[in-house]
Amino acid sequence: MADWMDSEVEAETQTLTNGQVFALLRMNEALKDFVVLESVYQMKVSIHQENDVEYAGHLWGELTEDEQTALWVAPKFGGIFTTEERKIIKGGFNE
Repeated sequence: MADWMDSEVEAETQTLTNGQVFALLRMNEALKDFVVLESVYQMKVSIHQENDVEYAGHLWGELTEDEQTALWVAPKFGGIFTTEERKIIKGGFNE
């Protein structure tokens, strides 16, 4: 007997390319660093709970370019940032 989640999961199941899998693994590796993980968490709190986009931008700027690149995985492929958060980040935290 299937429950309501079965069809929902099947509808969103995608086959990832090798590059997408590599990017997801790279993101997960970056998130193993507590400082990076804490920065991501604080960015999300700043954006959503405190409405302090400027502080979130400060935190993003403290990440290395490699860390930023590793975290830049689309949400539909398992990325840590939502589409809304990515728009804010891409906009330079000026929205």
